[in-house]
Amino acid sequence: MNRMSGGAHGSMVQGRRPLRPQSLLKVAALLIVAVMATWGSGLKTTAARTDPGAAFNAAKHFTIKKIVPEASREEVKIFFSQPVPLGVLQANLRLLPRVKLDWNRSRVSPSGVLILKGSFKYGAGHVVTMKDGVTVAGRTYVPTVTTFMMPDRPAIVEFVGAKRVIERDSRQLLHVRVANVENLNLSQIRVPPLLLPQALAAEQAGADLEQTLKELRTAAQQLAPLIQGKSVYAPFGGTPLEEKQLFPAGGEKNRVLAVSLPLSFRQNKEAGALELIRVQDNQVGSGAAAGPRLFRITDLGLTYKIGGKSLLLWVTSIKSGAPAAGVQVLAVTRHAEVFPLGVTDKDGILTFTPRELDGLSLQQLGGFHLVKRLVNKPDITFLLAGKTGDVSYIEVKPHGNLARVKRFFSRARCGSTGMGPYYRPKPKPAFSRSPTPGGSKYLPKRSICRNSAPRPEKCRPSGTGPWEPIP
Repeated sequence: MNRMSGGAHGSMVQGRRPLRPQSLLKVAALLIVAVMATWGSGLKTTAARTDPGAAFNAAKHFTIKKIVPEASREEVKIFFSQPVPLGVLQANLRLLPRVKLDWNRSRVSPSGVLILKGSFKYGAGHVVTMKDGVTVAGRTYVPTVTTFMMPDRPAIVEFVGAKRVIERDSRQLLHVRVANVENLNLSQIRVPPLLLPQALAAEQAGADLEQTLKELRTAAQQLAPLIQGKSVYAPFGGTPLEEKQLFPAGGEKNRVLAVSLPLSFRQNKEAGALELIRVQDNQVGSGAAAGPRLFRITDLGLTYKIGGKSLLLWVTSIKSGAPAAGVQVLAVTRHAEVFPLGVTDKDGILTFTPRELDGLSLQQLGGFHLVKRLVNKPDITFLLAGKTGDVSYIEVKPHGNLARVKRFFSRARCGSTGMGPYYRPKPKPAFSRSPTPGGSKYLPKRSICRNSAPRPEKCRPSGTGPWEPIP
């Protein structure tokens, strides 16, 4: 009996043995998960969890009355019972989980509402904390409403950057940025190049593509008899064509993703074209959309320069960089007129000087007609370039589209670094004093360029004028 009872006693002692560290970690993890689940289930969208044990006295305390998150504006509105200076909040207010707050864009309204900007976590709960003992206007902060749930990020569809050129001899990818979108609906209209002004107007107005398609078709019908049999307009005619395609865009929830949409589904994809494109969320009722935007799918690279009496256009291949000869060029004026300028030479260059030209007036739908007048450089707003199977355009600005380089240094013609011309700041002439009967006379010394021997005949300052060294 003693052994049996002793055995029983021994087994009881063995059952009270301390838990292993691994077991403690498992128990702690389970407790944390349970607490977080209970806390998360109690969160509301407008975040109204209240500390029931807090003894709030309006005469002695101030607190947070409510918290309103706005996911579309990436901000949270925190309503205090009294105005609190922004500096005090910046020093004492914190969020859990940790959020990078943008205090430079945050502000406090006169009624005491903090409009807080920051990188909040969409679809997640947040806790607002304040340091103990914070006092404003004789009242101490007491926590009441302390939590809120940031809603999911609104659906986003937008083009990546301001890009408008897609290489024809490539995969023809259109890049968009999306969030919380399952499928993308891409709609596009192939625009006859002669109707460039109408397409740009539709883009600027954000017009509906269906209505734009009807107007472009009507314009193309009115334009056909005016350009029939004229070879200069052959690369720029045609009929508007509508095409649509559905693409998957699913990804991690609330995460912004970059999606590339191939345009290889379009008819006659080997040819260049002007495409008015709109991309939108395929979900019914969603307003997330990008465009319409006019893209040019082309292999023609256009560069122009405006001189004192002429305008020069240089056309090359985007793929090879070789000059594009035999490209027909049209000018589009600010009054929606189109004038043929000529054809590029073997070097891909066309030079235009002001002269009288025959063209088309496309200013008013239903009133297209032939026109003949003097065309000056300031009249031109766009240049159209086209050949069989390709077309492109470029906007004409007063100073051209070449980067203007400001010259900060003058060239030293008598020096070289071994890697090309040697540049240095403009030299300052040195002076030597030579006593004369009438006083002192300052004469410039011989000019010496760096890294070279004295050669005064080739080294003259480029300031107000040339000067000769002392013989």
